Amino acid sequence: ENSVDGRMVTNLIVDYGVDEVDAQLCADSTNLRSVRFENSSISKIGLHAFYNCPNLTDISLSGMTIGTIGKEAFYDCKSLTSLNINETATIGSMGEAAFAGSGLVSTGLDKIVGLTSIPDRAYDGCKALTDTGLGGNTSITSIGVNAFKNCSRLATTGLESNTTIETLREGCFSGTNMSGGLTLPLNSKIEELPSRAFYGSKLETVYLGCDHAVLINSTTFPKQYMTVMVPAEMVSQYESGRPKEVWES
Repeated sequence: ENSVDGRMVTNLIVDYGVDEVDAQLCADSTNLRSVRFENSSISKIGLHAFYNCPNLTDISLSGMTIGTIGKEAFYDCKSLTSLNINETATIGSMGEAAFAGSGLVSTGLDKIVGLTSIPDRAYDGCKALTDTGLGGNTSITSIGVNAFKNCSRLATTGLESNTTIETLREGCFSGTNMSGGLTLPLNSKIEELPSRAFYGSKLETVYLGCDHAVLINSTTFPKQYMTVMVPAEMVSQYESGRPKEVWES
């Protein structure tokens, strides 16, 4: 009842023994500049905990274990460019739009383990983002709806070397740059590129190097008459059987 309003705090220290950051603790704070965790483990960063903190620039998740990061926990933290993960961090789950609209340049997912899915709109509108971190991640199996939507500087997906992701959802890379093209490697587990996956992007070059036919539909890519390359030995699979109608559309 008599505690200090979290929005008045400039440098937040999450003290030893504290197990979670409360929901909306510092939401809409223009004062907050930094967050420091004195424990290496915390069960939860709550819903909207740091929602719309435009001047938050300094936080480190390096070496931490976090049970869950709540919905929109770091939404619209436009000055937050890095999570400063120098040592591998463990995250159990992440809520919808957890980092949407933030200033992140890299997600840090290449140094995060334990997380099995990227939620809907996780990084939606992160206009400074240039690296998904998916190339070095071996625990994530699915990417949610509009997860990287409108990340306008994102030139590649990070899927070029990833062989653990199985499922992409609608609009996951829509509105991105994609000038580096799309490549799925030989051992990719992705069997379908969903509707609007790259809608509104600048994608020009697609190489599906998988040893299975990858399904697409008429709105997967940003325009019709895309040039899509597949290994020579896979051409017959695209020309026959069930994938044919989907491919031709």
